[in-house]
Amino acid sequence: MFKDVALKTSSTANRLEVRMGESISIQTSREEQEQILERLQSRGKRTDYQEIQIDFPGNQSLNLSDIGFYFLALDSYPRLTVQEQLKFFKQLYQSENSIEELLERLHLKKRVRTKGKDLTYSEQKRLVLGRLLLQNPRVLMMEEPIQNVDWQTKQLILRFVQEAEQDGKSIVLLTESLENAMLLSRSVYQWRNGNLQFVEPEITVEPEEETAVPTDISPGQQTLRKIATKVDKNIVLLDIAELDYLESIAGTVQVNSNHNQYPGLYTLQEYEQRLQAYPFFRCHRSYLVNLEKVAEVMMWTRNSYSLLLKNGKEVPLSKNRVALLKEILGLQ
Repeated sequence: MFKDVALKTSSTANRLEVRMGESISIQTSREEQEQILERLQSRGKRTDYQEIQIDFPGNQSLNLSDIGFYFLALDSYPRLTVQEQLKFFKQLYQSENSIEELLERLHLKKRVRTKGKDLTYSEQKRLVLGRLLLQNPRVLMMEEPIQNVDWQTKQLILRFVQEAEQDGKSIVLLTESLENAMLLSRSVYQWRNGNLQFVEPEITVEPEEETAVPTDISPGQQTLRKIATKVDKNIVLLDIAELDYLESIAGTVQVNSNHNQYPGLYTLQEYEQRLQAYPFFRCHRSYLVNLEKVAEVMMWTRNSYSLLLKNGKEVPLSKNRVALLKEILGLQ
């Protein structure tokens, strides 16, 4: 029986409590993630080194079987089909969950007879989620849960974490990316140089940029259903209806259309002015999106939003633009 995880460091002891119904993210290196997970699985003896301790109040009588692991490395059974694996874990954990409902939730219904080795990386990660749902552990340890997965799997994982919190579970999420850490949980810590530091959430209101009206725009151009971009030395005209979004990167605009990217000729402000007669929305100071291409408005956390496009791409939605978007969509 144990209640904490210890990781050797060269600094003073750091203690972190993860209460029931709470998730925390820890941004740290891959090496240190592996040490935390290894320490938890082996329940090794303490050393003379100072250490980070992760405690689970409310789960003091915690056995290894009460912990669900989600590793970065794939650990599925390559020769068993999706259905065979889920049936195996259902029996192992004596779960009452319906395999049929689980397949539907994991978007694996069409892959039910597919062997593990033939699944995509994201599909295998969804299968791991299925195993955890069947196990129904009291504590979850997740290593890089949303790294390199597709948008659908990412959405499933984020909802899984939220539901686990609601079910009273304790969740520890380990990642190298601060952005992913903040997306996964409202409680974010950084483990650096032997010190555990809480990361204050950055809730900023982006200033509205002044929209200058270019002097070279004529009335005829306002109704032109094409915009100009540049490829090598050639000017390329793109159909406005086919545009997905425009992105400003280091002062240069990239125009995205039908999975292709073109260098822009103007600033994002100028493109916004030229497209004002069409359903384009400045969702972020660096993005101008075609609302006709948006499939879903997603809220990952209280202060994190994004727009999912029909082609599977995601673009950020600034918090201070949400109210205006709702007004445009007639939701207010």
